[in-house]
Amino acid sequence: MLLVTAGGAPVAAQAVSDPTDHPALQPIDAQNWVDQANLTWADYTQIRPDEWHDDSVPGSEDQFRGAVVLADFTDQPFLISQEAGTHPFGNPQPGWEPVSDVRQWMHDYLTEPNEYNGGQTIHGYWMENSHGRLGVSIDTFGPYRLPGKLHEYGIPDGSFNSPAARYCPQGDTCGKNLRTDSNAAWRAAIGCPPGGGQSQISNCGYDFVFYVSAGHDESSTWQEFGEMLFEEREDVPDAFGPPRDASGNPPLNQEGNPMPNWSATRYVEWTSWKAAANHWPNASVNPPRSSTQAESSGQSVYAHEFSHILGLPDNYNNPFADNVRNYTGYWEMMSRGTFNGPGGTHNRWQVPNQGGSGLGPHHMLHFKNQLGVLTDQEQVTLQRNELADQGAAVIRVKARSDVPEDDQVGLTVAFGEGGDLAGSCANQGLDPFYCPGTGYLNYRFEVVDRVGNDSFTPGHGVLMSKSRNSGTPRVWIIDPNPEDINMIDFFRPDGTPVAVVRGDPRQLNDATFHAGTNSGSEYEYVDNFNRLHFYILDTHRDEDGVLFYDIGVRRFDGAGDFQRGVELESPAKTPQRAGFLATCTFPLTNTGEAGEGIFDSDIYRLSANSSSENWEARLPNALAYAQAGETVEVQVHVLRNPGNARTTVTLTATSETDQTQSSTETCDVHVRDTTPGGDQGNN
Repeated sequence: MLLVTAGGAPVAAQAVSDPTDHPALQPIDAQNWVDQANLTWADYTQIRPDEWHDDSVPGSEDQFRGAVVLADFTDQPFLISQEAGTHPFGNPQPGWEPVSDVRQWMHDYLTEPNEYNGGQTIHGYWMENSHGRLGVSIDTFGPYRLPGKLHEYGIPDGSFNSPAARYCPQGDTCGKNLRTDSNAAWRAAIGCPPGGGQSQISNCGYDFVFYVSAGHDESSTWQEFGEMLFEEREDVPDAFGPPRDASGNPPLNQEGNPMPNWSATRYVEWTSWKAAANHWPNASVNPPRSSTQAESSGQSVYAHEFSHILGLPDNYNNPFADNVRNYTGYWEMMSRGTFNGPGGTHNRWQVPNQGGSGLGPHHMLHFKNQLGVLTDQEQVTLQRNELADQGAAVIRVKARSDVPEDDQVGLTVAFGEGGDLAGSCANQGLDPFYCPGTGYLNYRFEVVDRVGNDSFTPGHGVLMSKSRNSGTPRVWIIDPNPEDINMIDFFRPDGTPVAVVRGDPRQLNDATFHAGTNSGSEYEYVDNFNRLHFYILDTHRDEDGVLFYDIGVRRFDGAGDFQRGVELESPAKTPQRAGFLATCTFPLTNTGEAGEGIFDSDIYRLSANSSSENWEARLPNALAYAQAGETVEVQVHVLRNPGNARTTVTLTATSETDQTQSSTETCDVHVRDTTPGGDQGNN
């Protein structure tokens, strides 16, 4: 279509944008989650100071000293010393140049920002996670040749590849101990005397030891070189099975039968034997404290295992058992946050590591308190049983990734006497799959932003959880979007898509609460059993871009001995788009009383309507709050469809603590009020 200007020159017509796309009508806090499979190192945003990368700046409260002991096998040297594609899994990756000094390369990978670790270090992760309080120094030793083959240390791996006799070739001794043999080789090399006990393991003066083996770990390979690559277990080729003789015959297992090319594994019935032959990373929390990793393990594996060394338990389910929802997903290091990093879950098998498990998230509030890295002044703790006398509380919470300084980075509401009143799953009316269980001690709130260690979490927002000090799980995220997330996990070899199962951690990618209306999530949560109402009131970023949320909480049973009140006044009108959109801004005053400190405000629920069906009243936020005596502004956007030239918008604000206290005001809007330069004024 062509238009003709006054001067007679034809010009192309400009497409008229949809009025609903106007910035004023967009959610104030849209939930925009992403899957790690679509992220790269370019998505990392550094917030920690550069001096935290290495241990020249130690932790202010504790600097742990660890040893990294490298060990390879009679049939498997470190892959980084080999040519590209040497291993059947395709590792090292294409273009790799073998390194001559394995010890130095591994030491640099863990301690110096470089191209292989995305600029991350063990010390840097812990300094940021603890806000500068905990640091990690390491010395690296080896590699030492162990007296056995790789699979002798990886099968049966506890019960994961059981029974060992079925998957272990005749003549081999499966069930060898990676710690015992690595420690013995290390002690012999440095002249360290044996420790006590049958194993004689000693940490030789170090606080902990990371034992790192050549090759891969089973956690990062069982699925990628199992069901993702082969349709059936019988399809696994010889290259992924146990070593064959010169004639191509399979070895006999210790039951006297020819061995298949597959093996039992942890979560599902089978994987390739080559994947099962790898050990599964694990930690020993009892002295001498240590953990095991492999050459493919990213830095978040080390952070996860070191968290065990510091006393934290696992906080994840078996996603394939279909008996319980995931606990804390990719939001927590002790859950599947250990998979965080570019590419995520299915990008953890490469050597060198390509980013999956390259950078885990911050610990959630419960576990940070268990670690002792937050002071009482850096968080707010309320007692459920006292809220009825105190009134509504409003707390501004800072993103957990940032140093608290003079702000708070968490909110806890402790159940106190009487405990969690929710009771059994049956009492809560919940399917056991979606039930957190009983015995919880607290509700906890924290703010996540996709920066720093949290760069590879699914998104930003407020995490709400229940926590307890014993049992599994310790932390259970409250999911405001419990519906199936409708994601594809992978495609089978025949091209069939496989959806993430309902117990998968990715089901919690959208588990953040958000401020405002139409965010794609929820802005409030009601616990009828504990008589608690929680609100996500507002959000903002400060001049440095740090994310904050204002969170409210009250008890149903009372709001303190205060006379509440609210008053709306005549609004001002602002044109937004000629012919279509204007904004009415109402002053709202808290005319009532309130307590002190975080109890000095009241919370108001807002509703708005239009007298004309051809005009629509939209609230960007259905909640407001104000301190006693304070006046705040409440906006209502008024969108016109073709039709009437005018409407009357009615706004009502009602106190949440005393619903008898309410105020109503109107805003008369004419089409001319949508036009910049028109006569808007007040009502």
